[in-house]
Amino acid sequence: MAFYPGERGGEALARVLLGDVNPSGKLPFTVPKDASQLPAFDDRSPTVTYGYYHGYTLVEKNGWVPRYPFGHGLSYTAYTYANLSLDSKTMKGDGAVKVSVDVTNAGARPGEEIVQLYAGFPASKLDRPVKLLRGFDKVALAPGETKRLSFTLRARDLAYYDPHQQAWLVERVPHRVYVGPSSRPADLLEATVTVVD
Repeated sequence: MAFYPGERGGEALARVLLGDVNPSGKLPFTVPKDASQLPAFDDRSPTVTYGYYHGYTLVEKNGWVPRYPFGHGLSYTAYTYANLSLDSKTMKGDGAVKVSVDVTNAGARPGEEIVQLYAGFPASKLDRPVKLLRGFDKVALAPGETKRLSFTLRARDLAYYDPHQQAWLVERVPHRVYVGPSSRPADLLEATVTVVD
């Protein structure tokens, strides 16, 4: 799918298909498996209202398996992820943790990988998404090369808006930290950080 690539899009697509360029883009949306995974559509309605859950958050909340998950991408090489670590298993309500992971180009071609950081809310007392994208970084790797990437996950990245208090709040509970090449659960390494007072 080339979408709207512009007047030189054909040339760019040919370079990818012929292997002159190793693709590294990732989907910024989820591709559903069938129409039942899409919201209702009325092409005559002057307005559309989406619920709290849409896109990958709706797919995950309903336990659906999409055709292609949010963050999915293709490459002429393969990448492996290992050694996910946090510099602390706890953080203050106004603090942060450093999240690090090793990414290796396990194939025979140089390439660029987009590493994605998600935060999950399994212990929340509220109705929250399974997880939310909280960061990403692109890394260039030669065949066989490994690089260690680091992210900063802040407590405010875990916050929710409370309309009664008119403020962003962070629950003092364990949160999940996920790192990988897409939002698909099987692609992700995971760890836990607990927000404390």
